[in-house]
Amino acid sequence: MSSLIRMRFSAHQMVYARYLSGIVILCYYNCYVSSSRSFGEVPVEKSASQTSSEIESLIQVVKSQIQVVEELKKQNQELARKNDDLQGRVKSLETWTEQRITADPKISKATIDPSESNSSPLPSTSMPALSLPNLPELPQVDQPGNSSLVLPDPLPVPEANPLPELVITTNAPSDLTPPSGVGLQKTPDFLLGRYDNGYILVAPKNPKEHPFALKANIVTQDRYTSFFRNVEQWQPRNTRPAVPVNNRSTFDITRAYLGFSGFALDPKLQYSFMLATTSTVNVSYILAVLGYQFNKELGLYFGYNKVPGTREWFESFKNTMGADRSMATTFFRPSMSPGVWITGEPLPDFHYYGMISNSVNSLAQLGDRQTTQMSYAGNVWWEPLGSFGPGFTDAEYHEKPAVRFGSTAVYDRLMREYVIGSMMENPENTVTRLSNGNPIFTPGAIAPGVNLLTASDFLWTLDAGLKYRGLGLSGEYYFRWLNNFQTDRPMPGIKQIYDQGGYVQLSYAIVPKKLELYTKTSLIAGPYGSGNDYGGGVNWYVNGTRKWRATAEVLQINRSPANNILTGYRTGESGTLLQLQMITDF
Repeated sequence: MSSLIRMRFSAHQMVYARYLSGIVILCYYNCYVSSSRSFGEVPVEKSASQTSSEIESLIQVVKSQIQVVEELKKQNQELARKNDDLQGRVKSLETWTEQRITADPKISKATIDPSESNSSPLPSTSMPALSLPNLPELPQVDQPGNSSLVLPDPLPVPEANPLPELVITTNAPSDLTPPSGVGLQKTPDFLLGRYDNGYILVAPKNPKEHPFALKANIVTQDRYTSFFRNVEQWQPRNTRPAVPVNNRSTFDITRAYLGFSGFALDPKLQYSFMLATTSTVNVSYILAVLGYQFNKELGLYFGYNKVPGTREWFESFKNTMGADRSMATTFFRPSMSPGVWITGEPLPDFHYYGMISNSVNSLAQLGDRQTTQMSYAGNVWWEPLGSFGPGFTDAEYHEKPAVRFGSTAVYDRLMREYVIGSMMENPENTVTRLSNGNPIFTPGAIAPGVNLLTASDFLWTLDAGLKYRGLGLSGEYYFRWLNNFQTDRPMPGIKQIYDQGGYVQLSYAIVPKKLELYTKTSLIAGPYGSGNDYGGGVNWYVNGTRKWRATAEVLQINRSPANNILTGYRTGESGTLLQLQMITDF
């Protein structure tokens, strides 16, 4: 290779020599003419003007030849640069080869060195022959007595002939693949390491050919809660003793989820697995779903999930208008349970979700449950003007109005619940309560001296929402009937308990997609008492999306009948609730 490059340099040197000799002859001729004139010798049959014209023509030819020499000089420099680059590549390949041989003695130099192998995976890189221009002969300088000067045609400028790039492809070292020597890798069938509303660990390029995908999500909800009481104790009707109401101030990781989702075996066979934890009771629990989405109209799923009972409960806690769901939702909503459900969109913008589960919650609903009663829940909603989007605030800033109308219904035959131990299994669970906050299975809660064993629970809700240019308005109203009581002794005069309530929420983005103010209120009322709350706050979408939201909220609570360890509501509370919160979802 180096000898070939030296041959190229020698060819250029020969060209330089030829044209330098021409310049020397021209100089000699000029000197001769000058000397002849000085001694009075004038060329025969030539005038001074003819001689001057011939000299000018010769000078132009020499200049053109000098220009060619300059072009050849530039090509020579380019060839030298490419030669240095080629030598560097070859040296790198030799170094890499020695490292491979040292790392794996089984690999011989012949299997790697392309110069010694007949089946080298390296591309062929033969050096092209140096193409020099067809240079004309130098003109013969007139000797004294010659009558003509033969001028050559202009010299052509040679086209550049660069060396081809040397491409060397090697397998990157990996713990996941066996060593395979140097060669071209097959294009991978999976995409790795992308972010799309979660970190995509595996995503196939062709889902039908390689049906497996896996995405990871991490959600955290960090909250500071402070409560300043207005009363010192709560006295529920028909029960003793009174329950103290305490001030509190606490930092909590209210919810933290590590979730995995995707599909396997078939793109329509979908799964999700979520490990959830909270510092409020320092427990962890698992939610899992497996289902088959036949088409847009129908999907069939099985797992441990939320029982769809109210709109605000059905929505994710990540998309609430404030720090958490309203007091009315906390009171009326069902909880979580194992079950099977169907969902889909049979008509444009019309959706449904129906579930059969063990119960309205998973309290005392283990594998040895001693009843055949099931819970039945359904949720439908219609978005006639197009997609309403998640949540209740207009964080996405709809340029056109978006509305949603919905309704839910739940029926369950309640069995006596053992609250204390089961609450530690999943803190999202709630128990069925009377409008004064007393759990209905508390001895004497419905009537003095009477213990409730079973009851029928029917809940019906209506909801509506509006979003337009940063404005968000939503509300829901609840109707609940408890009847068909079975007690340990006669309970005269009480055949049915009817409770009702609802919430209204209003928000407006003072800085679109960034900063919004909101206000909300909710109410619960029934034969055993009533309670309400009202207040508001501010939501700050740090990066302009729901993925990162900070909330500051102040609520006034009056006789709360709701209770859940993950919310700010405790039964019997009256006072001021302050909550500062940060949610991240990635």
